[in-house]
Amino acid sequence: MTKAGTNEMEGAAFVYHRNDNLASQTDIRGVQRDVSFHNTQWGFSLGGPIIKDKLHFYTVFDRQDAGEPVFIADIRNEDDERRLRIRQDTLNRFIDIARNKFGVGPEQQVGEFGRTTVANTIFARIDWQINKRNKLTIRNNFTNWSNPFSVNDNTAINLAEVWGDFTSKENSLLVSLRSIANASTTNELKVQFQHAERAFAPNSQLPFFNIPRAIVRVESPFPTESNPNAIQTTNVQIGGQRFLPETNMERQLHFVNTTYMQRGKVNLTFGTDNMITYLETLLTSEQNGRFFYNSLTDFENNRPFRYAREVPLQGLPIVKQTVMDFSVFGQAEWNPHPDLNAVVGIRYDATLFMNAAAPNPVLRNELGINTQVKPQDFTNIQPRVQLTWNIKGKNTDVLKFGAGIFAAQPHYYAQVNNIQNSGVMLAAIDVQGDLVPEADFIGYRNGCLRQGAGRSRFYFYD
Repeated sequence: MTKAGTNEMEGAAFVYHRNDNLASQTDIRGVQRDVSFHNTQWGFSLGGPIIKDKLHFYTVFDRQDAGEPVFIADIRNEDDERRLRIRQDTLNRFIDIARNKFGVGPEQQVGEFGRTTVANTIFARIDWQINKRNKLTIRNNFTNWSNPFSVNDNTAINLAEVWGDFTSKENSLLVSLRSIANASTTNELKVQFQHAERAFAPNSQLPFFNIPRAIVRVESPFPTESNPNAIQTTNVQIGGQRFLPETNMERQLHFVNTTYMQRGKVNLTFGTDNMITYLETLLTSEQNGRFFYNSLTDFENNRPFRYAREVPLQGLPIVKQTVMDFSVFGQAEWNPHPDLNAVVGIRYDATLFMNAAAPNPVLRNELGINTQVKPQDFTNIQPRVQLTWNIKGKNTDVLKFGAGIFAAQPHYYAQVNNIQNSGVMLAAIDVQGDLVPEADFIGYRNGCLRQGAGRSRFYFYD
């Protein structure tokens, strides 16, 4: 439910601001904070008549800027070193090697980072009273969200260049027609079109197409009274990351028709709810490749012991699919006794995935697995019942009982994974020893393709 325009022209503006001036200036460790927290939300609304008693409009703009810092290997004392399992001087040495030999930039890589998320929302609504029996409403809602420096990887410590950004643009257009057939029957028809674009991208320190990762096993001395040679081990990462870049585009057409009827003492509700969804998804998990180094010395000498990558075989592995969802439902509500309310209903849902993965003859011939399966779900009959007893009709004690069978909508991404991982779009490489290619991170950053002596150097994206 959203606010609508009236016969009076009305407008409003608002602003809300919250900061940390009245909060502690130290964090939970008792360390002075360098980056502030803040949240500013502001906007305005305007509504009124286009034609009095006939056509009205209402619109709202809302913006929110939120400062939410990020902490990366923020070492301020020995407790932090023990928690992160790395000494400050060891981390400094790692960063020096990464900058001098692997092309990591001069930007800050560890510590406390300030960042600001920005969300914009624009809503508009028009209501047209066509006649006494029919009312048409058009609503449009647009959102634009920027969430920088928010996508981390799964290594224990990832330098700042590894972190990615997330952006989202979504628009929803809804047209609804409410019609009164007679005193006991009302119908509401809704048609909605939604469009969404979501993107995960490397931050400005890396090329947009991303580069491989270097994951380094790092040891630091943490002597104890009983063991003066004790060490702690952790992993530190530079370069790209497993998830970036990834994109998702979604278009959805949603059709709902609901009829409300009163027949004697029974209120009936029945209708249909249907969706057609088109998705284009780029999942690049593990496709930029990763080099593993067994020690800081091996990292300094650029001697990885292992290389692994999911390799696209047909260019960018963009998965395109269409999914159709259908449903019908009905419900009856009545009072079998003045103090007892009963509701019974039933719903049927069906889902059809229209796209299958490419055929994989090897899997079919060797293992009997058919990759060209289009999942379909036609078995979701869902009855439900609810009883509400207002004990003695006093409105002080109410007993409710409900039961039903409920089905969940299949997750669309399950079929995205089936299509992408059929063995035709991607192949896996995992090599060690002399088969490991030479890591040329400076070349990767510059988009270079070279051949080296003894070990191959190659560019990582088609």
